[in-house]
Amino acid sequence: MDALIFVIVNLVALSGGLVALDFFLKKEKIKKTIIKKCDSFGRYPEAGGEYVSWHPFHPNNICYIRAGLSWVGIAFYYFGHEYLGIGLYLIAVFLDAVDGMVARACDMVTEKGKKIDPLFDKLTYLIPVIILFPGITATYFFIFFETIGQFAVRKVLSYQGKSLAANNFGKVKALIAFSFLPYAFIVKNYEIIPDISSHLMVICAVLSACSAFFKLIPNRFYADILSLLNLLCGISGIFFVVAGNLIGASLIIILGQVFDFFDGRMAAKHGGTQAGPWLDDLADSISFGLCPSIMVWISAEGALIKIIAASFLFSIIIRLVRFSTIDKRRRDHKDYIFFGLPSPAGASAVMGVILVSDSALIIGATTVAISVLSVSTHKFIHLGKGIANRIPKPLIVALSAFLLIFLAYLIKINSQTGIGYFLSSGILAYMIMSEIAKKSLLE
Repeated sequence: MDALIFVIVNLVALSGGLVALDFFLKKEKIKKTIIKKCDSFGRYPEAGGEYVSWHPFHPNNICYIRAGLSWVGIAFYYFGHEYLGIGLYLIAVFLDAVDGMVARACDMVTEKGKKIDPLFDKLTYLIPVIILFPGITATYFFIFFETIGQFAVRKVLSYQGKSLAANNFGKVKALIAFSFLPYAFIVKNYEIIPDISSHLMVICAVLSACSAFFKLIPNRFYADILSLLNLLCGISGIFFVVAGNLIGASLIIILGQVFDFFDGRMAAKHGGTQAGPWLDDLADSISFGLCPSIMVWISAEGALIKIIAASFLFSIIIRLVRFSTIDKRRRDHKDYIFFGLPSPAGASAVMGVILVSDSALIIGATTVAISVLSVSTHKFIHLGKGIANRIPKPLIVALSAFLLIFLAYLIKINSQTGIGYFLSSGILAYMIMSEIAKKSLLE
């Protein structure tokens, strides 16, 4: 079978299995059956006072099984049985999602499980990383941060009595790292596909460092640090624009959008400081207002395009001020409702059209349309609270990893138009999903 088709078929089949499992685990009868099966093998106390079962349905045992299966798969791949090795490895990777789903659904989360799951994760994806990419500098940083995170950061957290659960940085990092072996398999069989391993390794190293760092700082500072990182991205983006590097500017603003997406979630989950909301607005104004407006300003000659660029900046500021002073305090709508197009989406739309087209008419018309949508009272649905939470989490994580890999590919081939279409199609998809979700949520 063709290598790419083999991987895709396996991924689709296993993803479908996760969706089905997520559906069935919501049924009380299924959960009771799993618990009964585990009890049928007897539960035995460990030194820590926890009770475990030797039945393979128990999450800890699923963890042992998938770790062993992954190592067998890696061995088969290394010794030339590539299809069998990749097949076993993909099954093991998806069992990593299964053990957590079963543990949470059936109330079988144990302290032992919290310790062995991340350890076996690292032993699963670091082995192929070490074998396949020993010459990439970022590989050593990745291994270093993973080692520090597992044996130093987690030890500190355990002494402090804090949660050892993986944060969002760690989850996305793990999924990308799990994809290295099948990705290497595809690249080996398709010379037309460029090798972006070094780019992906840099992403993993950065995510690993963020994962470890954010576990150590007090929770109330999470949101402010993410806002500061967003602000830093906005300032850096302006320097990229002035230097004529529109691809670099767009990519750094995309990174700022990631930080902005998580700062609100962290503020809602862990609280924040009094300066948090104003710092967030300042960062958004620079990253999603000033930087894209400068891109519009220099995109063409003439007074009209300058006026349009300034109008876009003011529309973003008005949108942010209205959200902070009026929309947040309204009690006649749910928290997943936005009035006006969110500023990160507006910035992406403007940057996307600039990367794709050099027509002043198209750039100007798009910027005007986005400015009007930003200050309008048209209702948009929050991407995380209203759209993403209606999709199974395994699919969300898988989609996030796929988009990161695809973006890394576009960076590798240095495709300005590709990145532009990536941004434009993403915003168009968001608008469509928002309208679809709005019909069901607001009925």
